[in-house]
Amino acid sequence: MARIPVKLTFLSISVLSGLATQAGELTFAPEITLSGVQYETDYAEREDLDNTAIVLKPSLTSNYDSRIWDAALSVKHTAVFQDENSSELDKSFTDYRFNSDLSLWDDRLGLQVSSSRTKRATSQADSLVVDPLLGASELVKSRNRNAVLSFESRDSGVIAFSGSASAGEVETGSFEEGGNNSFRGLNNKNYQTVARLYQGNDINNLYFDITSQYSLTKREAERGDFESRNLSARAGVALTERIYAIVRGNDDSNKIEDSEISSGQLESTTYGAGLEWRRSSNRYIAVTYNQYEQNDRKQQYVGLDLNWAFTQRTSVSANIGKRFFGDSYQFSLEHNTKHWRSQIGYSDSLTSFTRQQLVTEDLGVFVCPIGELDPTQCFQPDSPNYEPGAGEQFLNFVNQDIELSEEVILNKSAFASLGFERRKISLSLNYRYSEQEYIERAREQRTSGMQFSATYEMGPRTSLQLQSAFSKTENLLQFGERKATNSSIGINRELNRDMDLNLSYRYVDNDNEGDTFGGGLSAQSYTDHRVTLSLVYRL
Repeated sequence: MARIPVKLTFLSISVLSGLATQAGELTFAPEITLSGVQYETDYAEREDLDNTAIVLKPSLTSNYDSRIWDAALSVKHTAVFQDENSSELDKSFTDYRFNSDLSLWDDRLGLQVSSSRTKRATSQADSLVVDPLLGASELVKSRNRNAVLSFESRDSGVIAFSGSASAGEVETGSFEEGGNNSFRGLNNKNYQTVARLYQGNDINNLYFDITSQYSLTKREAERGDFESRNLSARAGVALTERIYAIVRGNDDSNKIEDSEISSGQLESTTYGAGLEWRRSSNRYIAVTYNQYEQNDRKQQYVGLDLNWAFTQRTSVSANIGKRFFGDSYQFSLEHNTKHWRSQIGYSDSLTSFTRQQLVTEDLGVFVCPIGELDPTQCFQPDSPNYEPGAGEQFLNFVNQDIELSEEVILNKSAFASLGFERRKISLSLNYRYSEQEYIERAREQRTSGMQFSATYEMGPRTSLQLQSAFSKTENLLQFGERKATNSSIGINRELNRDMDLNLSYRYVDNDNEGDTFGGGLSAQSYTDHRVTLSLVYRL
């Protein structure tokens, strides 16, 4: 990729030393993609469509890197010109993504800011079958703005502290412009604070860990605000070199304003004591006998807490407990080698789409350029502790099953991500499964999905690319099942250092049973065959 380096000098604020001058590098990567598309769509209940289109995609990616500040901006414009029904099918829109990461005071203080505007589908199934050529009216404009201020003490003596304050906003359009009223849009704000107090480096044979979290989601539609508080604490004292006596407790409180669900139904308290076998802060297993309380209901149970790092590349964690919705489980397994990266996990939480936008945990085995979701354009990092820069992001397949909605959901989800990369071949396989209970109305949904991608370097300048994705959505309280499949194969040829030629074939199958998925194209059953020839020029 052609880059234009520009040296910049700017004044940065240092907490300890005052003003300091830092040198950074600014790079630009402009690119133009011109595509010719021939596609044929066969509908089950309407007239078939045979059409051609020209798609023009100019883009610009800019990165700034310095010792304390990294920033990246990606701007992409999409213009679609179709042969038939031009007044309805021709589309033009611009997406952008901006990330900024500022680190001060020897990385103790950090500020992360992000902003984006994209045209997107309202669910993972829709993202497989709806795009700027087919069903563009059902893509909604989504704006996300997030900021996170974090602090972590270093070289602490007796007491250590870490904390963060986050704010975010999600604003979307609706389907009304496209003649479909099944989505009214969002305009929600989310605020979150987290504070953690734990033992410092000078304390031996004793540990404590207290974490407090507060979240507020302000929903500006017809629904009331969603508020959550959580306080958890653990403490242990050594009985022998490896065995600790421990106590633990957790208080969980949630409230939904203007809802028929009382706050007492969304609150619970647990506390207990037990024994722990401990080698270090990341190698321990604890078994506790606990009391569970919710309103007048009380119950005893045995809990498990496991956190074990076998090596720097392999670790497992698990937790068995209870919350207001019943049994609660958390599990995570990571294993990485030079060529393999894998993650397996399960979690349950009361959340919403807006709150998920503030989740900063990176779940993925491949790293992609900012704004790029195509697995064939991503790479597998060498280190298991790799942290993406401002111009990078993990390819996250885990939370894509949460649809764009303002509703509060109880989400129980499992996932598996596998990645393999050698000199000539890279493979990625992702699977997810989730059960979602919508708290404010009688709706339960089960979703599952799988994604596979492979890239094979046939020669120094030629590569073969294969992708396939499948999604299944079931409405459990009403009859309705939807299956979506998107598969493609393509060959890419590098003509020179600034120009690529790509030829691909794509097949889409959207199968919808029942009438519980709204109206519009995405609710219809159809198949789509598409051949695309693209020329990519890097300026």
